[in-house]
Amino acid sequence: MKSSGNPAETYTLQETPGGVLKAGKELPIEISRKSSLQSTGSVEEVTLRAKKTVWFSFEEVIKSDFRHDDCQFYMPGFWYRRNLRSPEQAPSFHTSDSWQVREDRLSTPLTGIFNERTGDFYTVLRTDKQDKECLTTHKVGEVILSEKTSLGYTGFRNVDGRAALVFGFPYSEAPKTYIRKLTLNPSVQTFIKLDEGESMTVT
Repeated sequence: MKSSGNPAETYTLQETPGGVLKAGKELPIEISRKSSLQSTGSVEEVTLRAKKTVWFSFEEVIKSDFRHDDCQFYMPGFWYRRNLRSPEQAPSFHTSDSWQVREDRLSTPLTGIFNERTGDFYTVLRTDKQDKECLTTHKVGEVILSEKTSLGYTGFRNVDGRAALVFGFPYSEAPKTYIRKLTLNPSVQTFIKLDEGESMTVT
């Protein structure tokens, strides 16, 4: 969570019975998760409701048991395998082995991790509509959004040698922002406002 003029504060959430996600202290926002199994996987709904006005960014990391070095990664239209054919000024393993991007950089808001050794894989796909965007005065660092957006982010991350899917809302890009051909900017993390009593769900 972030307030104007102050650095963001990060809280690790633990799921309790009933799907409520709680931090180590009382937060001004209630977060809950509902999971439903389907034939092709599971649908995850995260609902956030403000107890008082807040600016927040929500992230989830799904850790696999795959060795990161055994995996190939896919984000449609942006990343294939390890992007090793890309020059160093473009997103690739030359720069980092962990990448997350805003969803409208992809032709479909999906990230896939494929374990070459076992043939197993994980994917995550955002299913909400992407129909709102807002202009910002800043493109890097921690940015408070002045209006609503429907854009989140997705990607993959090396977590202690294991491959993980990462996704969240609103959008964040790391370790670099790819703004145009062969141009990498510093990372950006955005925060969106929820007024007291307002709620939203990310699926």
